Amino acid sequence: IIFKAGKNRDGYFASEDLLKQVDKAIDIFEGITKGQAIGLFLFDNAPSHQRRAPDALSAQKMPK
Repeated sequence: IIFKAGKNRDGYFASEDLLKQVDKAIDIFEGITKGQAIGLFLFDNAPSHQRRAPDALSAQKMPK
């Protein structure tokens, strides 16, 4: 467990925490599979789905 949520623990899980955890999960997955598999990461419909890395592509930011 990377993050222990709660008032008396590590605080509450924010979108920045999700990005850090996913980056770590991808690193672990790639290390284990050595490029021989493709990973699929799924998430529920939480407010975190509205956030993305600062350099991520966004259809909303594309010229019209």
